[in-house]
Amino acid sequence: MEIRKMEIITSKSNQYIKKARSLQEKKYRDQEGLYLIEGLRLAEEAVAADVQLSYGFATQRLIQSPRGSELLQKLAHLPIFWLDDGLLAYCTDTVQPQGILLVAPKTANDPAPLLAGGKSFWILADHVQDPGNLGAILRTGWAAGADGVIIMAGGADPYNPKTVRASMGAIFNLPLYLAAMDAEALALIKKAGLDILVAAAGGQCLYHKADLCRPMVWVLGSEAEGASRFWKSEASTTVRLPMSANVESLNVSVAGGILFYETLRQRTSK
Repeated sequence: MEIRKMEIITSKSNQYIKKARSLQEKKYRDQEGLYLIEGLRLAEEAVAADVQLSYGFATQRLIQSPRGSELLQKLAHLPIFWLDDGLLAYCTDTVQPQGILLVAPKTANDPAPLLAGGKSFWILADHVQDPGNLGAILRTGWAAGADGVIIMAGGADPYNPKTVRASMGAIFNLPLYLAAMDAEALALIKKAGLDILVAAAGGQCLYHKADLCRPMVWVLGSEAEGASRFWKSEASTTVRLPMSANVESLNVSVAGGILFYETLRQRTSK
């Protein structure tokens, strides 16, 4: 579909408005192979990471700020539709959108980064359900030097707008692999030569005593159930975090942050 640059849209019935609004739902993101990037900060992160973009929407509010004006200059090559604040809000799930909404093709599922070898450190999200938690795992993993993230089907969608926002740019920079089945993910992990470490209550080893300098993947389980029996059975080590009496578990993204930074600490202290 050809898009005319700087076209003004005023109606909710416009085909591009309807498509953007539909991308709030996973069904349509999967169908179209597209997702939304909402807000000034995320749009800047996407541009900095050279994310491929399809088209965008902007309001007059954006061009009135120096940051917004600079961003639009960097997006001069991109078809942009102009609309008012109310119509932009209609396309997003934020109460007060920041004047910019971009549409981008999904890029997950190239296995090459996972199979590249080397001293890899990957993360596997085993049915993490909350989009905010998944986004925080991506964000912290990126900051701690993870090489990529495997996401099991049945959990939160990494392209959910809440996940994209919570990732704070990590989704543009970390390779993602969406695995439909445990066996699929396991085959890739074995082919890549990664040891499997599972975070689990009652794990065999305290987190700071595990060898985290080897090529490995951290498995983080769902908020309610923890890691599945399948991944525990495949683990070379199950790892636990010390906790006060009567405390059963930590938030999965908080636990991940501790484990990822211990991994970074061990790898940078040798």
